[in-house]
Amino acid sequence: MDEPTTPKQICTIAVIFTPVSDDEGIEVKKKIGEAIKDLPDARVDFRITNMPQHGPPIR
Repeated sequence: MDEPTTPKQICTIAVIFTPVSDDEGIEVKKKIGEAIKDLPDARVDFRITNMPQHGPPIR
């Protein structure tokens, strides 16, 4: 009989900030990557996007 397996868990950390430049965002990503480099399944989901433009409220 197979042993029951414990479901894997994940840890998600969202870091959201307004960088002065793309280079600043890339430097922060590098620092985070350095901090987690020894974690075997770790990954960094990195993106720089425009701030969302909110239109008038929908009524």
